[in-house]
Amino acid sequence: MSNPRRLAELAEKYLTGTCTSEELAELERLTGSRPPSHVGPSADAAVRYDTAGALARVSAQLGIAPEPRAVRPRRGKSWAAPLIAAAAIVVAGAFGIHQMMGKMMGTSRRPVTSRYIAARGERKMIVLPDGSRATLGAGSTLAYAAGSTRDAQLIGEAVFEVVHDTRHEFRVHAGATLVRDIGTVFVVRALDPARPTVAVASGTVAVSDSGHTETMLAAGDVLAPDPTGQLMIRRHTDVTALFDWRAGVLHYADATVAVIAADLARQYDLDIVPPPSAIGRQHLDATFDRLSADSALRRLARLAHARYTRHGQTITFSAR
Repeated sequence: MSNPRRLAELAEKYLTGTCTSEELAELERLTGSRPPSHVGPSADAAVRYDTAGALARVSAQLGIAPEPRAVRPRRGKSWAAPLIAAAAIVVAGAFGIHQMMGKMMGTSRRPVTSRYIAARGERKMIVLPDGSRATLGAGSTLAYAAGSTRDAQLIGEAVFEVVHDTRHEFRVHAGATLVRDIGTVFVVRALDPARPTVAVASGTVAVSDSGHTETMLAAGDVLAPDPTGQLMIRRHTDVTALFDWRAGVLHYADATVAVIAADLARQYDLDIVPPPSAIGRQHLDATFDRLSADSALRRLARLAHARYTRHGQTITFSAR
């Protein structure tokens, strides 16, 4: 599955006319289509590019209403943040909308009619088409196929509070994993679609893989990868920590510094350079309780016996 953020980064460069030949080839490879030559003639033209109008025109091709949302501009690039927010869907219109959506959502067989996005550095609470509620974690996307109100595709992580309906089960697809539910509260974490985490706060869900092996999880049960990457079930546990990110509390148990750094990059919309192996492979237990980005970075550096430097949004860790 391709990386939506990488697609957006390449789309921004393409629209501003700053794509190298290698990046253009990568964009063509990811989208499965050659971009037209008349888009993105220069950076000046990109500043004047009507992203809202383009988003509306491309959304009309999809048959959906684009959801307005605030995007925080980055320092020194006042135009880039709103452009990057719309870049993927704008380029989708130029390349062939259904191909692009299929690449980003992991399927090209069903057209998407509803899509919800939480950008890096933000969380979003939404009311779903059937009245259920979801809280999307930073850098996450939830999409519905055409004609469906209880069948969704998730990239990232989300907590679901599902409206009870015995006639229509609620389904969440995360990579090759399917979570089926009738009415409950559960979290799905699929940052790595091959190794998802599913935890249940109340009710019961059925989890199946691509081989259709189904496992039942009840309140207090967690399906998560062990240190070797194999999915294991823990029964009757305290799952509170897996839901606390909704309030800005981040828990890490026996996680490597590299994993924590990657997650903080997503939570705070930072570009963290992968730490050197001597630092990154350390295992830590840590909690970041509603910290600012700089406070979280200082805490991680202290726990890892390291130091960090920050230049804008770019963070680099090194040995003390």
